[in-house]
Amino acid sequence: MNRRNCIRLLCAAPLVLIAPPALAELSEREAVARVREHTDGRVLGVERRGSHYRVRVLVAPGQVRVYRVDARSGEVR
Repeated sequence: MNRRNCIRLLCAAPLVLIAPPALAELSEREAVARVREHTDGRVLGVERRGSHYRVRVLVAPGQVRVYRVDARSGEVR
């Protein structure tokens, strides 16, 4: 490897380490699947709100629970 290429490589290497990895976000379907791991209720609806999904679930007759699923991490709250 010639000197010029070696210098280019040394200059470019830190950029790879600094650049954040591309994070894939969950789809609506994946968000619902995550919620279904926590409940057997019937999913009434899914709505994207910024960086999370809002999933409404009928857990008992007349009782609706709202789950929040982080679109990046998949964490269910």
